[in-house]
Amino acid sequence: LFIGQYDKFTVKIGEETFQVDGDETQGPNIQDNAAFKTAYRAFKKHLKNQDEVLRLPGLPYTPEQLFWLSGARIRCQAAKDEALKDLYRKNDSYSMRLNIPYSARVNLVYQNLAEFSSDWACPLGSPMNPENKCSLW
Repeated sequence: LFIGQYDKFTVKIGEETFQVDGDETQGPNIQDNAAFKTAYRAFKKHLKNQDEVLRLPGLPYTPEQLFWLSGARIRCQAAKDEALKDLYRKNDSYSMRLNIPYSARVNLVYQNLAEFSSDWACPLGSPMNPENKCSLW
């Protein structure tokens, strides 16, 4: 199931579509899933130890939602289409096998975490709250 989630992930750049190789990217994918899960647990433990949880003025987000936004923000990517195509082409030394799109590194991880779905109230069966989640532990 885990490798299959990544195998199904594609990125369209211009007229070309690139597919992630879930088997080749398994190591980094496991690391991403473990990192977010561990960081979230530490974050919740930190919040629990606070007398008062402050909110950012003018923003409608909970501290938990800001955690997820922050995690996604570090994976923001701005690049020209041709640079991304070169990065993902299978016949290059840098290929999709090793260079996982940041959108996959965020969306697929978040889809697997029930905490994300709960914090954002994503309906069950929606893209960010699939019925079948893959939890490695």
